[in-house]
Amino acid sequence: MKTNGVEPHIEQIEALDEQHAIFLEVCLIELLGRKDLGRGTLLNLTDGGDGRKTWSDEQRKHHAAKLTGRTHTEETKARMRAAARPASAGMTDKKHTEETKLKIGAAHAGVQKPKTASHRTKLSQAQTGKRREYYVTSDNVTKWRWSNDRTSV
Repeated sequence: MKTNGVEPHIEQIEALDEQHAIFLEVCLIELLGRKDLGRGTLLNLTDGGDGRKTWSDEQRKHHAAKLTGRTHTEETKARMRAAARPASAGMTDKKHTEETKLKIGAAHAGVQKPKTASHRTKLSQAQTGKRREYYVTSDNVTKWRWSNDRTSV
């Protein structure tokens, strides 16, 4: 709009709730008419309400024809890949320092992971029926622990 030198006229109308506001929007767009359909002066591209509800068959065909056969250049694909996975995300192109590796190792020390199917079965049976019990510490932090009371729900 603004690129074509058209300043929008915005008027706020009170509504009872969101559903009423949507109803008013649809009614006003129908009353005043959409320019793209040749029925009025409004530059709205939809009938109003919750976004693009319905497109006419003509709009669907036009949009499909516009996109058919389009491909992105290699340069555009590279930019899209870079934007989708920023360099700051995670450990991309980074390595842990030796100090960090030692800290991670110390944190996992003594933690045994299930190695065999029978081991996993025994762990599962040991936890069957147990419930998480939530409690609040003196410094207002919510924590949980396993409750051995298997009858509580």
